[in-house]
Amino acid sequence: RVEQHVHNARRRGLHVGLYAFLTRHGDGRTEADALQRVAERFNVTRVALDWESDGGRGQMPASEARDGIARLKSVRGECGLYASAWQFRDLGQTWDWVASWTSTPPRWSYEFWQWSARPYDQNYFNGTPAELEAFFDRTAPPAPKPVPRPTDPEPVEVNPMFNVAPLTTHRDAVLKPGTVLYR
Repeated sequence: RVEQHVHNARRRGLHVGLYAFLTRHGDGRTEADALQRVAERFNVTRVALDWESDGGRGQMPASEARDGIARLKSVRGECGLYASAWQFRDLGQTWDWVASWTSTPPRWSYEFWQWSARPYDQNYFNGTPAELEAFFDRTAPPAPKPVPRPTDPEPVEVNPMFNVAPLTTHRDAVLKPGTVLYR
């Protein structure tokens, strides 16, 4: 329903950006190309790739996510990264959109902080109204990050239920009786 959502947002005078979830079994370049086609179709200036695990399906390897970001940057000159704070890192993105459902903002510089997903996704822009206008207008290149992003290595295989926030806040989860979410 992207066409409907873009139309309704613009009708209300809202800024529009698009993001695409990087699937575990996809490849970053193919997914970036698909997002680029949709962004061109709707004349959207800002795009991001969503790099996180999704329930039991795992997470796309960081190398593939880097390839997708590089592909979009080569075509568009920019690409954001959306990821949960606990797994966030520098994958070559030009701007950061950090999901951290707490009252404490991320400890590094970011453009957007998704601080809640109830009753709907709620995001904070880390700047002034004029900077938000410039961000979507793309009249100026993004300012360099004054605080380095996390650079820890590829995450080790973890229990897929470790990141339960997306499952309990903005995605449906079907769990069998007796499933343990936390020990």
